[in-house]
Amino acid sequence: QFSCQLPALGQTPPARPGAVATGSLSPRTPPPPEGTPVLKVPKPGTDVPHPWGLELQASLSPHFNLQGLCGLVPEGTLPGAPWGGAVALAAEVPERTVAQWLVEACTQPPEEFVWAVALVLLQLSAALEFLEAWGAALVELRPENLLLAAPRGCAGTGHPRLLLADFGRVCLQPPGPPGSPGPHAPQLGSLLRQLLSLAAPSTTPLAAGLERLAAQLTRLQPSASRTRGALQALLWGPGPEVRGLGAPLGPWLRALGPWLRLRRGLLVLRLAERAAGGEALSLEDWLCCEYLAEATESSMGQALALLWD
Repeated sequence: QFSCQLPALGQTPPARPGAVATGSLSPRTPPPPEGTPVLKVPKPGTDVPHPWGLELQASLSPHFNLQGLCGLVPEGTLPGAPWGGAVALAAEVPERTVAQWLVEACTQPPEEFVWAVALVLLQLSAALEFLEAWGAALVELRPENLLLAAPRGCAGTGHPRLLLADFGRVCLQPPGPPGSPGPHAPQLGSLLRQLLSLAAPSTTPLAAGLERLAAQLTRLQPSASRTRGALQALLWGPGPEVRGLGAPLGPWLRALGPWLRLRRGLLVLRLAERAAGGEALSLEDWLCCEYLAEATESSMGQALALLWD
């Protein structure tokens, strides 16, 4: 159950002038001119976003997968406006929903579709990890409520960037003690199974690993942080063969250090080759760099334990 207590979050940031109003997303919403803030206005007939969620969104530090706000326009500031409640000013505009993206993505070969799904879920788990650290949880995870934007600072083509923007559905969920159930795990498991069911079955190791992760999300209910680590391991390794079936904990855990150093060296060589050829980094490259920069023997061991224990 989600608690919806409403703690004060401090002063509301001042509004910025010159905003452009936006409503529901079309299949491809063109971005506004660079530097132009956008008004986030509730669609007619929908519930007014909860003020606490908007205030939380305005107070969060920047995150690649969270839509930041320039400020909030308090209710009543714009007389005669055809909407109710406070209006948010956002600097980044999503282009489409995950549901709209799936229509196109499902036409890809099964192996490519599974890889794209894993990258979207990885970004979602990163955003949810950030929320959980702030003592908040998203009440509902559905493709219609998850948004996508162009990957900032990366090559314009390729995999999309997930942008969590639906803070009207965020409620207070204070973090529990270490090892307590993750508030998003059951929903993430259901969403993962739903996405995998949309394409023809794939026999790749990644597809099998995602099916395993969906089951573990329901059974063990890990935090978003542990879920993110498991998705990183499924995408870029190490695989279960590094651990070995039934091997004692110590020996295989020590083997992860050499594996990590080798992968980092290979990544540097690959990025150097791309730079020499004038290629821009993709979102996938950026996410892989982030993983290998943060990974430790302990974190990779926890990911393997979640997936294969």
